[in-house]
Amino acid sequence: MFVGYEQRTVVDAVQTIADLTIPVGTHQVQIQASVVDIRYTMDNVTNPTQTLGMVFEAGAEQPTEFLGEDLIRIRFIRGAGQGNGLLNFHYSSGRQI
Repeated sequence: MFVGYEQRTVVDAVQTIADLTIPVGTHQVQIQASVVDIRYTMDNVTNPTQTLGMVFEAGAEQPTEFLGEDLIRIRFIRGAGQGNGLLNFHYSSGRQI
């Protein structure tokens, strides 16, 4: 069951879970980029850069899914040579994070 939705503007500075508003009871998260590609890391050590990290492709048909417990380690930034992007988050219920 979905418990919340959030859209965040992603700029050229690293953002973390502290920048998100995660509903209580979130167990799973679907994330989808729009406008521009977004780089991310989830090892809780490496900051993504505009050329380093995994990619949420803008306009991808299917969102990427993560467990809520994995979301606490996410860091993200917009891709190289691009304007600000958007990340869309759908939060679903289950175990709390």
